[in-house]
Amino acid sequence: WNSLNIRILGNWTRSLSRLAQTTMTTSILLEGPYGSLSVDLTSNRYKMVMLLSGGIGVTPMQSICHSLLYQHEQEEREIKKIWF
Repeated sequence: WNSLNIRILGNWTRSLSRLAQTTMTTSILLEGPYGSLSVDLTSNRYKMVMLLSGGIGVTPMQSICHSLLYQHEQEEREIKKIWF
């Protein structure tokens, strides 16, 4: 089960929103992401990481934060503070 945050910006996303309101599930084809983060968050290269975002940019930061929290739960990364 996956959840998507999609901003309504035009006819296509408006139609998608209407579909989501009339049905519980739907099949989609999802591609990407393309490229990579500009900062290496998979190693212990950095002692501290600060993620700032706003608007629709919150969505990728939420995903990165979930990944960091998972690493913390697996005792692979130390986390001192998270603030939303």
